[in-house]
Amino acid sequence: MNGLFFDIFNKYKTAVKHIVTNRSDSNLGNNFGLNTPDEPTNVYENRNQLKTFLNADYLIFPTQTHSATVITVDDRILTTTNAPECDALVTNLPNVAIAVTTADCVPLLLYDAKNKAVGVVHAGLKGTVSNITIETINQMNANFGTEPKDILVGIGPCISVKNYEIGNDIWENISQTENRIFLYPHSNPEKRYFDLVACNISQLLNLGVKMENIESSNICTFDSYEDYFSYRKDKNTGRMASVMMLVK
Repeated sequence: MNGLFFDIFNKYKTAVKHIVTNRSDSNLGNNFGLNTPDEPTNVYENRNQLKTFLNADYLIFPTQTHSATVITVDDRILTTTNAPECDALVTNLPNVAIAVTTADCVPLLLYDAKNKAVGVVHAGLKGTVSNITIETINQMNANFGTEPKDILVGIGPCISVKNYEIGNDIWENISQTENRIFLYPHSNPEKRYFDLVACNISQLLNLGVKMENIESSNICTFDSYEDYFSYRKDKNTGRMASVMMLVK
């Protein structure tokens, strides 16, 4: 299956599998999002092909809510038919692939090789300013003993700061928080640019993740919309999948 892979994880190929999918054509090919113009049968077929590609026993996608909610995928989650409502998943179960979908928001893939645990994060604006990345690592620490210094992070394609405009109803609230340093001036005084990637990296570093353990794709979905879905570019569009899985 075509997609993006991170060098930082490739050295652990026998222990962990990962992928960030791309779009296969100019329409909705290779779409993994259900709340899109695509037919659900196409989405489920794509997900089944991804599951087969990974040789996974399970492939878990959440119902994303633009929150800072993190759910641990355990045996109880595997027995339910409802997708967990959250924007980050973590697990230490082997052959259980966990995934999030994005089309401009920041996908983060996490791997703790020491304690054998993985996580995936959908960090949109609301999730980012609510510290979802920090919440995810804290949950990995509580459940699996993960220490930030041991985490490897891959940051997938997402919208770049020069293409991410936000209105004053949003940036005025951010300007009152520590995240204000990631706001940049705009030619329109009622707008600002916001750097989602830099904000998430800052949170990782402040928590104790090592800079050398963070690998960013440096791909802007808006600029590279022919290869990656971009909601801001196309509006009605599909979603990429960002997946992590421990290998038995």
